[in-house]
Amino acid sequence: MSSWVVTRVSRSLSFEFIRQLSKDPANIVFGLIRDKVAVKSKVTAKIGQKNIHIIQADTTDPIALAAESHDPNALEQDMIKHFRVNTIGAVHLFNAFIPLILKGRAKKVIAISTGISDPKITLKADIYQAASYAISKAALNIAIAKFSALYQTEEEGQLAIAMFGKFKQYSPTFQGPIKPEHSAKSVLALVKKATVDSGYTGVFLSHTESKPYL
Repeated sequence: MSSWVVTRVSRSLSFEFIRQLSKDPANIVFGLIRDKVAVKSKVTAKIGQKNIHIIQADTTDPIALAAESHDPNALEQDMIKHFRVNTIGAVHLFNAFIPLILKGRAKKVIAISTGISDPKITLKADIYQAASYAISKAALNIAIAKFSALYQTEEEGQLAIAMFGKFKQYSPTFQGPIKPEHSAKSVLALVKKATVDSGYTGVFLSHTESKPYL
């Protein structure tokens, strides 16, 4: 039996994760979300599995952004918001669950990152948009590597991997965004495959395990 914790389950990809994971009756799936009532109703209506538990939890307290402008203060607040959500919130979440993870058999921590946190992609495709988001995700990648370095030295062993979902303009073979069902399936297949002994610790990779990422 495996226990899974999925954050921000109101979003399509995260919701698809809990849907696929709950198909295995041996899994216990916990979904963390700010609006428990709305998501719980959605789970009941669209999934209906009894091994899903929706928990109201906010990993951060986002700062309200100023009106759209080039005000340096607004830029700072925007960056702070993204770091709190994508980096600091994730680190707090990992720290909260590490004691339970170390007691389990799988010992895996998975973070969904993004291809635009890679400088090579940014330069090759001239991706100037979503700067705060990309910067905060790059910090998340380093955080994953730090967790991996720390727990690799522990007797129990700890696996930390950063992976990402979709990206529209990078690979010549890219045919458009894949559906959440296929995205979640490919990520979960890699999660099951990844182990400490096979060299997956602390790495930043895609669901295809190669570059281009799509």
